[in-house]
Formats: sequence, C-alpha cells, structure tokens
Amino acid sequence: MRTKNNKKLIKLILAKSKQLCHSIKNKQSKKGRPPTYPNHIIIFALLLKILENLSLRDLEQRLKDLFPNAPDHTTLWYRFRKIENSYIKKLIHTTAREIMEVLKAKEFHCLIADGTGF
Repeated sequence: MRTKNNKKLIKLILAKSKQLCHSIKNKQSKKGRPPTYPNHIIIFALLLKILENLSLRDLEQRLKDLFPNAPDHTTLWYRFRKIENSYIKKLIHTTAREIMEVLKAKEFHCLIADGTGF
C-alpha cells in the first residue's frame, strides 16, 4: 500500500500510534539515558514500515521527509527489537481494521509474483 500521497492515512496512523503508545510496557530500567524519541514516533515508524514494506534505511529517509528530527535506522532497529511480538500482532490487527474503515475497503489484497522460472 502506498501512503506517500495519502495524507489522511498518514494522519490516521500518527493519531493511532499516539493513542496506542500508552499501552506499551516499557522495560526501562533506572540506569542509562532516557529514550530520545517518544514511543508514538517509534510505533508510527513501525506501522509505516509494515504498510509500505520499507527497509530500515528507506524508512529512515521516509521519516526524514515527514519529521524534521527523525530517528536513524539503528535507533529504529533497537527500539523495534524491544517491542514484544504479541503486542505487534495486536497493533497490526487493530490498526488494519481502522484503516479499512477509514478507506471504506472490505479487505486488503496481496499479489505475489514468482520469478523462478524466468
């Protein structure tokens, strides 16, 4: 799904990530520095990565187009790794349902091409 030209979808994802970031269980200890980037930016980046099927470096560039102070790909990888898998599955399903409601779509379609015989 391409979201480059769909500002309404970007705003929806950002609003949803702000809403859901409160339910992340932070495994922060009292040692070390506090995180530089808020949780909703990381959740937004994760959802954008999944929706647009981006690599971490492409995601970094996409975020720099949207935000003036965006995290780099190593920070994204580190913060993505700290999110629990069960939370990610729940996040994807709830957000996909809301995106389908906003876009008035009944289902997402996926096309897979196999080029092994060429």
